[in-house]
Amino acid sequence: MNHTLRPAAVALMLLLPAWGNAQNDKQDDFRKSFADFRREIQEEYNNFLGEINKEYADFLKEAWKDMPGHKPLPEPKPIKEDPVVPIVAPEPTPRPQPLPDGNRIPVKVQPTPKPEPAPAPPAPIREVPQPVVRYVKVHYFGIEASLRCDASQLPHLGGVSEQEVSRLWQTLCDGRTNNLLSDCLRTRTDHDLCDWAYVQLLREVAAACYPAASLVNERTAMHMFLLAQSGFRVRMGRTDGRLYTLLATDSRLFKYSYWTIDNREYYLIDNEASVNRLYISSATLPGEQAARMVNAQHNLFGSHTGTRRTLQSKRYPEVQATIETNQNLIDFFNRYPRSYAAVDYKTVWRYYALTPLSEPVRRSLYPTLQKAIDGKGTLEKVEVLLNFVQTAFVYGYDDSIWGGDRPFFAEETLHYPYSDCEDRAILFSRLVRDLVQLDVALIYHPGHLYAAVRFPSSVSVGGDYIVVDGARYTIADPTYIGARVGMTMPKMDNSKATAILVR
Repeated sequence: MNHTLRPAAVALMLLLPAWGNAQNDKQDDFRKSFADFRREIQEEYNNFLGEINKEYADFLKEAWKDMPGHKPLPEPKPIKEDPVVPIVAPEPTPRPQPLPDGNRIPVKVQPTPKPEPAPAPPAPIREVPQPVVRYVKVHYFGIEASLRCDASQLPHLGGVSEQEVSRLWQTLCDGRTNNLLSDCLRTRTDHDLCDWAYVQLLREVAAACYPAASLVNERTAMHMFLLAQSGFRVRMGRTDGRLYTLLATDSRLFKYSYWTIDNREYYLIDNEASVNRLYISSATLPGEQAARMVNAQHNLFGSHTGTRRTLQSKRYPEVQATIETNQNLIDFFNRYPRSYAAVDYKTVWRYYALTPLSEPVRRSLYPTLQKAIDGKGTLEKVEVLLNFVQTAFVYGYDDSIWGGDRPFFAEETLHYPYSDCEDRAILFSRLVRDLVQLDVALIYHPGHLYAAVRFPSSVSVGGDYIVVDGARYTIADPTYIGARVGMTMPKMDNSKATAILVR
């Protein structure tokens, strides 16, 4: 599909609110003509959205292509090598000073993936006045949302043929879902939801619109419709009388079946492992974007008290804070797909490290940490945070606790009673970036994950280090208990080490 809007119209639509508010009351004639022009431009947007959806519905009528899928990618098993056992370093006396210069550790560096644009509607959604407003109600991890939609006016399918699906799509586009979609987008913004959270929210919305268990195909079609109108790159498939939604992501997902379409991977988010072939529509909408799997939003779910813990540093006993996590957020993290950039599965930890701590946890933890590092030099600030992560948590192996590898988001390390090397490295990287504003790299060694911090050139820092793009990153290992910045755990074979930049 090839659609264009007048460039001037696009620019003016962005400027209209500011321009309109700046006019003087005496300019009534100008305002009237300008209002007429504004209505004209809005109508152009409406016509544009109607036209692309009509073409989309026409494409849905064309024969869908039979395509084999790929089995889910199994989560990678750790390289057969004994996990690194936590080691306690000798306590420094007196207060730490910079170490003498150490060794440059040779590591491979994984390239940082280029971020994808955020999915956005192909054109603004025009809200439709309703004499009587009806709602569907959605409950999603504590979010209680009332969304404008008269479910009794939604279309139904008489099967899953191309013609039936096209007819339903065209009916959904006639304005009856505009307010619903507008409310969905507003809920996403109000609660600062990441792409995956929004995808799952829309699944709940579709279920609320078609609550009967027999309407599973209508729910699937509505889910895909809302995703497509929100700007996500999706495809519809069918087999054995069922419809399925395929979602493109900017990363590779573990444990989800996928189809390769036009050199892109689309994941079966219905997660039906038994489905291995689908008839898939080739219909597309302009501007569609893959879902971003980096969870950089705060995901403001409803509050539900989780674990309450008191954490204290050994070397700096004044660093003591009581943390209370949100069980809704923990439950969401527990269901979040593991993913990695196509370059290397070891980038999986970057996705965890880029996720922020929630505001309630920041409010309970950060003032204590900030007070402990205020007035100290940059090196000692990092030393304080490093010792906190080294000594305030109990070490536990994933195999014995979870039955396999289970990385934590930083918030999960504060929630669960045990954590291992990768969890500590992820949390430490979060604290250093937030409280000292320094860049951090994660360093993967078979059986171990630790960190390295990029100090300003003006700060005297010794010890072991790596070099990434000409910049020096000094080793900081949250599992080498009591070790200082610059100390590498003994007997590490760094010939296999890989650095993953957290940015």
